[in-house]
Amino acid sequence: MDDKKILKKIEAIIIKTLKKEGGASGLDPLKKAIEKLDKPKGFSLTKILSKMKNVKKHKNSDYILTPINENSLTKNELK
Repeated sequence: MDDKKILKKIEAIIIKTLKKEGGASGLDPLKKAIEKLDKPKGFSLTKILSKMKNVKKHKNSDYILTPINENSLTKNELK
């Protein structure tokens, strides 16, 4: 498999993992999710995360799936 296909697969698993974690995750669950996959030479998870358009790093180090859908909060969650 070529590097582009491998990276697309890794990105898909990162997105799936972030969704499973409620939209945000630390680095460890993301590392664990891709640990058994083949990776291109010189692969860096943090570099991939920084290049992904729909993933942002929060100021407290978690990675967040964007856009954040704040409209889905219920009235009770806003109190």
